[in-house]
Amino acid sequence: MRKGKPFVELIIASKAWLADLIVVGGASRTEEPFLGSTNERILRKALVPVMVVAKKPLSVEAKTFLVPTDFSSCARKAAEEALMLAKSFSGRVVFLHVLDLNPSYTIAYAHELGVSVPILPPSPEEIEPEWEAFLSDLPLEKIDWEKCTDEGQAATAIVHQAEQMQADVIVIGTHGRSGLPHMLLGSVAEKVVRTASCPVLTIRPESFKFELP
Repeated sequence: MRKGKPFVELIIASKAWLADLIVVGGASRTEEPFLGSTNERILRKALVPVMVVAKKPLSVEAKTFLVPTDFSSCARKAAEEALMLAKSFSGRVVFLHVLDLNPSYTIAYAHELGVSVPILPPSPEEIEPEWEAFLSDLPLEKIDWEKCTDEGQAATAIVHQAEQMQADVIVIGTHGRSGLPHMLLGSVAEKVVRTASCPVLTIRPESFKFELP
């Protein structure tokens, strides 16, 4: 038992006990929204990975791990964690990159002309070098894995893919690149946590530091 701000005390306790993982329950659709609660603050502030379990619990026979990526170093960290899990469960890893077609990320401004100019998102072929760079040096040996590229709103596409492939866990970084015409993490991870039916494991970058409010 502790007194104080719940999320602060939970994070301090996890550090004191050298916890490797914080597991929290997500609210159902009929309950108070997950984000904006103590859980939201844990998700954003925790120093260690956080697993949010809502509708479907993590099975001891988990086989499919979905790993969204924006090709950032944070996404690579999430990929490394997912690969370790896949080895432990003798499962497979599916890497997913979403070409986000949201207009707020596809508009550039021609200041000289004073008009907005839409930027076409890159094609799957154009991002192949980024796929190669991201996958290089990952410990993929003896792992069943595949990669795919989808189009649409990032969080929606991730949750849809998870449902289609019946993913057991979504493993996602919480601080990736933002403001790009293709993928972003961070706020996307929060949206995925809100709507995914399977557990979501969020991974912090190694440089992240907790600051008291």
